Amino acid sequence: MFDGKVRQIIQEKYIELVGIVIDQTKTMSMQDIETEIDTAFSNVWEAFVNEMQIEESSLYYSLCDTVRHISEHAVQKLTITEVKMLWLISDACLDWDENDDFPSDDKMLSDIAEELFSWVEQEAEQPEFEDEEYEAEEEYLSIRH
Repeated sequence: MFDGKVRQIIQEKYIELVGIVIDQTKTMSMQDIETEIDTAFSNVWEAFVNEMQIEESSLYYSLCDTVRHISEHAVQKLTITEVKMLWLISDACLDWDENDDFPSDDKMLSDIAEELFSWVEQEAEQPEFEDEEYEAEEEYLSIRH
């Protein structure tokens, strides 16, 4: 009865996490990542968007690793209830038999981090939420405390 509403709530949480990751990458200068490539981009997010939309250069893998790491860090802060909830709409859940127990916490965290990274990649390729304010980190912290 509430499946659509539950999915919407979970998606809103992913969008919040995407905002957190984007905010963090916007505060990182290109000097913050270990690369010897000279670039005109002022922050990691701008460079990542360029790589996703225009071209894949030798910087691509370094940027992906950085954004993936930030995604992993963001999901480490979630409660186990949030982890289970978010995992339910991840790609990894598609192969899950509902009669089985949830996978290990580490497996779900890894799956969610990968799902979050794919959402961030998608946002970089085709900005969907760019008009929304990404004050998600502040909201996230105020909700958690």
